[in-house]
Amino acid sequence: MQQQQAYGTWPSPITAELVTSASIKVGDVACIDNGVFWSEVLPEEKSRCVLVKRAAGQEPVTLTPMPFNVRTRVHEYGGRAWWIDANWVYFVNWQDQRLYRVSHVDDAAKPYPITPEPEQTQSLRYADGCISADGRQVFCVRERDVHGTDGHQVINELVVINVQAHTGESYDIRVIASGADFYSNPRLSADSKYLSWIQWQHPQMPWDGTELMVATIVQDGCLSDERRIAGDTTTAIVGALWAHGRLVYASDESGWWNLNAYDVESNTYAQLTHLSDADISIPPWVFGLQRFVEFDKGLGVIVTRAAQDELHVLDAQHQLQQIDIDLNSIDSLCSDEQGGLIVCGQNALSNKGIYQLKITGGAAMASCVALRAAEPLPFEPSWISKPEAISFASLDRTAHAFFYAPSGADLHALDGELPPLVVMGHGGPTSHATPALKLSVQYWTSRGVAVVDVNYGGSSGFGRDYRRLLNGQWGVVDVEDCIAAAQHLAALGKVDAKRIVIRGGSAGGLTVLRALQLSDTFAAGTSLYGVSDLESLAGDTHKFESRYLDGLIGGTYPEHQALYKARSPIHFTADLNSPLLVMQGDEDKVVPPSQSEAIVNAVAKKSLPHAYILFAGEQHGFRQSHNIVRALQTELWFYGQVLGFTPHDDIEAPSEAVGF
Repeated sequence: MQQQQAYGTWPSPITAELVTSASIKVGDVACIDNGVFWSEVLPEEKSRCVLVKRAAGQEPVTLTPMPFNVRTRVHEYGGRAWWIDANWVYFVNWQDQRLYRVSHVDDAAKPYPITPEPEQTQSLRYADGCISADGRQVFCVRERDVHGTDGHQVINELVVINVQAHTGESYDIRVIASGADFYSNPRLSADSKYLSWIQWQHPQMPWDGTELMVATIVQDGCLSDERRIAGDTTTAIVGALWAHGRLVYASDESGWWNLNAYDVESNTYAQLTHLSDADISIPPWVFGLQRFVEFDKGLGVIVTRAAQDELHVLDAQHQLQQIDIDLNSIDSLCSDEQGGLIVCGQNALSNKGIYQLKITGGAAMASCVALRAAEPLPFEPSWISKPEAISFASLDRTAHAFFYAPSGADLHALDGELPPLVVMGHGGPTSHATPALKLSVQYWTSRGVAVVDVNYGGSSGFGRDYRRLLNGQWGVVDVEDCIAAAQHLAALGKVDAKRIVIRGGSAGGLTVLRALQLSDTFAAGTSLYGVSDLESLAGDTHKFESRYLDGLIGGTYPEHQALYKARSPIHFTADLNSPLLVMQGDEDKVVPPSQSEAIVNAVAKKSLPHAYILFAGEQHGFRQSHNIVRALQTELWFYGQVLGFTPHDDIEAPSEAVGF
């Protein structure tokens, strides 16, 4: 029976606790000898990441016991912290950043380190490895802190670890490639004769311009005949691996990430795909974002079209054939040993799961078996708001977003009422919002609050030209598109123009602050570990992003100091007249707490209603369950205060709130 109730006050089964408990993250799939492996993040254990193996016909088992936490700090964002061969799992442990290995064929085996303990904890860090065919050597990325008379430096390099030489406290580790600012994707040819890798230099980011390198392996894993195969400072090569005897890689030279192949023996090239409306890659913010893999029918390929994922097979005739699978966001992909594919993904109505696909002739899928079924949703599907892909005018451009209307089962609004709107700007900013189910979005829509998740200019998933719209225009294009999205929906009569708020994390936090200063569209804003001072960020962030601003702002610092000041919200607090909620982790190395504190102090001096919550033990993004719960509840309370509704949830006003 339909019930009328004001937007924002709907009693929702999607609680903050449910959002947190349902955020168990699976991914990074791998397969060998009919065993399937994946990583799993456990929020109830402070987001400890564990490795799981499921052998054919058996229940999953955890390979990494307490207190091991499989996570690397390389580039701060990490990724691909583990890899396998026929006998071993190699993994990086978060607490000390050492590389460990554990047998996955011996249930009684315990992990032990194969890299030394550094003088300073976490000062030697590892990621993104591969193992020689004979199992004797591990090739991987190493990042090390160096403290000298010239101060602190972070040096990235490729190393080879002679596993067989490891005896107790003896380690045989050699640097095999150095001199570039960054390295990724060290990958061995099937016969371990060649090693390929990707490298790049400041100020490029890995989606701007990279080089694909190949070298011949000689004695003890050292390299000779090193040469560049593809890429330069304006062409981004990503995801290179060896498949069917050739080196396959994605290049955006055409304006879209397409697959190419290089035959090292004949020194010949071939372009495998010719897409002009979709990408076979996404920006590699973390290691291991592999969007194509070898299997016996060709290549399994994840195609991203308008920020939505599709699964394809690329056959021997270089034809892409789509697999009919009900997933619109795919995080990880590997092949099995029966000619099938294994994917980790989800759609707009489900949590993430891991699925084994049996592929028959062409790209027809014979079966789909859930190896790790998606966590069931403890509420009726009618509570879920399905995303609507929208495009809209933003100045002289077209921008994109996913719109979520309120959805409350048997609830609907009061006569004549329009819903409030939360405008979301993703982080990165070189990233994109997907249409996959996010309970953090449904948390709002199930309470009668609409959401628009904006893929502003600069977002990936729409080709290189769109991705580069933010070059020199960060804090301009993203802000324009978020404002345009809100005004577009208000003009269509889908939301209440007087009850619109904006939220964003990290880079999205700068978008929030700039939008509040440049427009009266928004009644309030929430900045999650957001940027407020670009000058400070230019000199106080980690190596991976330390030159990112050169491209985003359009010049180096301090040579272009005036431009950095002009884009920094901290210098325009006089234009900030809306209530503000700021939340931050106290261990954040990417956007330090000083960024949040600076804007909060400025807001306090203006006596604007605000709240600042500093979460102990959190880095860039909140991982601990109780902190995620508190953050969501506080944000709901905050919007109720500024938009004039009383949430059905029983939420106490935060002690940090001032001026409400």
